Amino acid sequence: MIWFPHRSTNSTLSSSDFQHVKPSIQHGLLDLKQTGVGVFDWCLATNHLQISDSYRHLLGEAANAEMGLLSYIHPEHRSKAAREIRQAASQGLRRFEGMYRMLSSTEKTQVFLLRANLYRDNGQPVRMVGLAIDVTNILKLVLHFGD
Repeated sequence: MIWFPHRSTNSTLSSSDFQHVKPSIQHGLLDLKQTGVGVFDWCLATNHLQISDSYRHLLGEAANAEMGLLSYIHPEHRSKAAREIRQAASQGLRRFEGMYRMLSSTEKTQVFLLRANLYRDNGQPVRMVGLAIDVTNILKLVLHFGD
């Protein structure tokens, strides 16, 4: 499960209102598996990666949360991704975006767009939380039809 910081709200909803929300959220999460979008939370200090069920679904059997985000990136793109993430962190950027070939348990090559926020503690990046979006089919269409 992915942890997000608690945000207080001044909501007037009663607890009975949330009984209808939970099934809707669960249904939405099931649909997320079919969208080609996964969510990740990467602790940079420990290299521990938490991934959503939808991201695990995209990666297939290759999914292993103990490996860290870079281990899922194809070896030919891994050093580029590491360099771009280090640059974003060293430049103090709050957001990161990159597109890379990813490893999966299937034989097909998948291309993912990673969009994430970098979270800092005393100026040092400690976490990267974001989306992994499978853009493989979109790229195939662009290549087929041209720009």
